[in-house]
Amino acid sequence: MPDKCPILLADDHAVVGEACDGAAAVVQAVALDPDLVILDVSMPGVNGVAAAEQLRREKPARKIVALSVHEDKG
Repeated sequence: MPDKCPILLADDHAVVGEACDGAAAVVQAVALDPDLVILDVSMPGVNGVAAAEQLRREKPARKIVALSVHEDKG
């Protein structure tokens, strides 16, 4: 799996929209219909999981990646 990470992080992409919360992310994704939606699981308001569920209902084939950057306190 580590050999696939550089593909995910490659620089040959275009950011077509950004949102600071889950509700705005849903609006942006529906309006812009990007190839891939990347969500933070812990976005304020509507969290990433709920936003992903809304986006899947609207377009089931939509590609979504959900990430989290919580600190490991162990």
